[in-house]
Amino acid sequence: MTGPVRRHRVAPLAPPPGQFTAVLREANRRRYHRAAAFCGVTGVFLAGIFGGLAMGGGPSGVRSTIVSAAGRLGDASTTTVTATRDSRASAARSTRSGTAPPEQVKKTYLRGEILNASGAPVSGLYVYSGVLTAHGFVPNKSPARTNSVGWYMIACTGGPLLVTSWPLNLPIGPVAGGSYAARFIDTPSCGMTKHHVVTRVEEGAVVQGDIRADVACPGTGFTLWLWIGGDRSASVRISGLQEGSRYRVSGAPVGTSVVGAYGRTYDVTLSSGQTVEQDITMVCPTALTTTPKATTTPTQTPTGTESSPPADGSPSTGGTGDPPGGTGTASPTGTG
Repeated sequence: MTGPVRRHRVAPLAPPPGQFTAVLREANRRRYHRAAAFCGVTGVFLAGIFGGLAMGGGPSGVRSTIVSAAGRLGDASTTTVTATRDSRASAARSTRSGTAPPEQVKKTYLRGEILNASGAPVSGLYVYSGVLTAHGFVPNKSPARTNSVGWYMIACTGGPLLVTSWPLNLPIGPVAGGSYAARFIDTPSCGMTKHHVVTRVEEGAVVQGDIRADVACPGTGFTLWLWIGGDRSASVRISGLQEGSRYRVSGAPVGTSVVGAYGRTYDVTLSSGQTVEQDITMVCPTALTTTPKATTTPTQTPTGTESSPPADGSPSTGGTGDPPGGTGTASPTGTG
């Protein structure tokens, strides 16, 4: 009788990271349990047959041994099937619980510092990240601010940064104060964020002027915007203005920007440290919604002469045909 053939274990290939490793481990465990159960049942079956023959039970003893072994085989098979089903359910639960959430893209950050012309750090400046679109630079709503030593850190978006002395796209009153000119900063790619970005800012320009209205518009509040570089999506918003008041934007960028006031725009070209006077004429909003009342000039009829009735049969308003109480002569104001 030959011995069992010695099985050589085949070294598995290096699995890729992830779910495949867990599936392969579960498959190996199932094969091992099936082989162990089969070998155990076969051993019991053969031992019973040879034991029955050895004890002199003859064919009947062999038959009873086979029946008994078959019963045990059935029980073992049932146990194996149940264990396999339980192991599959356990593997499914393990797979579900072990499934990692989608990998989150790790944010990268830009670090830098802002200095003035003499090399001193500038604190309190707003640093906006954003993206360039067909409509210009669109800043994110949450800016960073430079600390007491002029440092900042902000998420990289792949676009430039915009440094300002005041918040963007928010109403800040009739005066936007700042000492340093707003400016854009070119940034490295988001894969090279270990670079330290050093930026120098210069003295800002000033834009100021009077607020007028195209018609009398007492008590009406106005708002205007200074679009940085002409980009409407990146602007300082001046609010709380009235006819006859003044506005002022200091820290305006060097170059050409646009002052916008409800459909009317004014180009302003600025230099560092320069002050530009630019008066603004606003459109009164009530003039756009009020319809002027129609006025009529009355026609006077000579006294004592009866006017001809209108062709449509309506009563005449002059002469002796006036209603009772009339004077017979139309007043110059039409209220007689």
